[in-house]
Amino acid sequence: MRVAVIVEPEDLEVPRELKVARVYRSLVTVCSQAIPDWNPLSLSFILTNEPAVRLLNRKYRKIDRTTDVLSFRYDSDEGEIIISVPQASRQARRYRVSLINEIKRLVIHGVLHVQGYDHVRPTERAGMRALESRISRTATKKGVW
Repeated sequence: MRVAVIVEPEDLEVPRELKVARVYRSLVTVCSQAIPDWNPLSLSFILTNEPAVRLLNRKYRKIDRTTDVLSFRYDSDEGEIIISVPQASRQARRYRVSLINEIKRLVIHGVLHVQGYDHVRPTERAGMRALESRISRTATKKGVW
């Protein structure tokens, strides 16, 4: 499994520990152990700003506003998860958690999306949230982030 972390634009302020690919790889491994019918794939995590996320959200989802995370599955073995660092920072303050914990939550959420999970219907939403919580607890117990 290939995992890449890209910060774009390069001058975006991102804590050093959020730029380490092996941490993402460890979290993806925890996800793979919790998700039934895991489909192995290479993942790129793009940490970016609001204008970039808003542009992508408008282009691909027809929603003209920023969001916290976007997930794209390109083929059977490649995906990309784009995270708005400023939006994650605001959410971290609102939820009273660290930026690292909020990014962890968004990584898990994005991985579930590229694995085919969704939260359009209330039953899907409840199942996805329960799985996100279980993965997060397991990651914490294993010392991943």
